[in-house]
Amino acid sequence: MGKDLAWDNQYWSFWINKGGGIFKDIWTASTYATSGVFVSDTSVPGKIYAMSVEHHVRNEATFKNVSNWKIYSFQLEEERVESTECQPLELINCENLVFANLYMFRVIHINEPYHSSVRVWNCKDIEMLNVHNYAQTKYTNNITIYDTNKDIEVRPWELQKITITGQEPSNRNSSSQKNEVQELASGFDFIEGITSDSKGNIYFCEHRMRRIYKWSAVDNSLSLIADFPWKPIQLAVDSGDNLLVSFRYDPQPGYMINGIPEADLFEELPDKTGTSFSGWGNSGFAVRMYSIDPDAPEETIHLLPLVEMGTVQDVHKALYVSNKWRDFHDFNEVTVYVPEKCFVAPDNKTIIPQLYDLARGSSLLEAFPGQPFYTSDEYDRRIVKMDVANDGTLSNLTYFVEWGEFGLTVDHKGNLYVADGHILLFDKDGSRKKIIQVSERPSTIRFVGSNQNELFITGRSKFFRAIVN
Repeated sequence: MGKDLAWDNQYWSFWINKGGGIFKDIWTASTYATSGVFVSDTSVPGKIYAMSVEHHVRNEATFKNVSNWKIYSFQLEEERVESTECQPLELINCENLVFANLYMFRVIHINEPYHSSVRVWNCKDIEMLNVHNYAQTKYTNNITIYDTNKDIEVRPWELQKITITGQEPSNRNSSSQKNEVQELASGFDFIEGITSDSKGNIYFCEHRMRRIYKWSAVDNSLSLIADFPWKPIQLAVDSGDNLLVSFRYDPQPGYMINGIPEADLFEELPDKTGTSFSGWGNSGFAVRMYSIDPDAPEETIHLLPLVEMGTVQDVHKALYVSNKWRDFHDFNEVTVYVPEKCFVAPDNKTIIPQLYDLARGSSLLEAFPGQPFYTSDEYDRRIVKMDVANDGTLSNLTYFVEWGEFGLTVDHKGNLYVADGHILLFDKDGSRKKIIQVSERPSTIRFVGSNQNELFITGRSKFFRAIVN
């Protein structure tokens, strides 16, 4: 279904002007309206309870010149076709407002992010409690709250309490901003999946645009190395520097195998039941893996075989996703779950357990037997730590730090770096030591270099490098 030319051609569905009162249990979701609710030019006290504003083209809710209002359980929701570029909440010249239990949600079919969920213009004394900015996919809004005139970004996706006083210093033309992170390239769609080979080359991908890139350690240049018709999800390398690619394979229309539609032959993995990402029509595809020689990708592409888990002897490393969205609260159990099968890399000693979360994770992390392994509980915003057995399986899950999003990496000293809005550095004991500020929300990160001091970062549309001492 495409866009209707009549969308966004009418006035606001619900306009409150120069008045107040109590408004309860209202659903305003007309895509034909400019926005679902517009409150303007009033200091008369007002309250909103349990209003859902959904599926508008450019604006969900706007408050302009408003004071003395309290809004409880406000839900703003964007749909894929009509709302990918919709601003959920706009606050213009407002003061003395309270938002409690504010939900800003993008549906499971969204396949690109948006800049911000709350955009603020010249406001003061705004209190927000229990703020949720999320999506079951990876394409949520990058910034939870953005002050346009002061260039202030509030990036955490979950906030217990935040107050906009109006007295915050501006970041415009600030000489105090550090230039610790260098921008290397820009103009991408949504990049992630970072990995590196033994020569220090970096690889990352764009899922929607189906492209794989290489940053050369020799001449510090970027090249497009693969543009196959399959959507890459994560990248990794085996001990022989073969590039491993997990990809989404969608059934070909009308394709039959022995008289059976191809889609009917796809295996449903038992661990898909713990995440809503697998629901609402987001199914009917398979995650497979191939390997390529990055210097000759078209000539060397090879589908990785699936074998019974445990049949590979002397596992060099196992590869697991960096993050999981398990909103049915089974993260602890599914993270140490041992599947029936695993993919085997060309070196015959690197395995990738066949788990459902390969369909959504942002990168693959290396689990070496005898070394600690970390991964992110994205839904609960937590990093966990586990032991790695000789067969590559995980056990002894313990909570490590109460941060976590898409990407993380460990340096040669055992310090943990977590991409969560910016990049947070934790020591082996879980104590936070530093924040590395990145001009764009980071997704996946990776250390390379002779001294393991070069930290490469995929943002949303930009590629960065930081020198970490």
